[in-house]
Amino acid sequence: MSIKTFISRVVHVITVAALFIAVTGCSSIQPTPPLQVTTVKTVAVKIPDPLLTPCVPVKPLAVEQYIQLNPTQREEYMSDYVVDLLGLVATCNQKLAKIKELSRESQP
Repeated sequence: MSIKTFISRVVHVITVAALFIAVTGCSSIQPTPPLQVTTVKTVAVKIPDPLLTPCVPVKPLAVEQYIQLNPTQREEYMSDYVVDLLGLVATCNQKLAKIKELSRESQP
């Protein structure tokens, strides 16, 4: 065997080895994890009707009626009206909290 043939074979072997390493990615084969099948269960929760009633604020006095009040009565009326509105907001927030609680209970 001549030196030229020997070098040609060595280059051929090195090329094949380099190609093999490049194709395999220089790593071992990772075992694939087994396929896991999960089932999705949908649970529908009916929200009670009292929680779905709208929060409707009380209408304020008409302008003509409000103007007829004296300053003390106006201040008292406005204070009572604001307290009523804040109570309504608190009631609506309680309804919302109950709806959120029902939603959390229905999730697995």
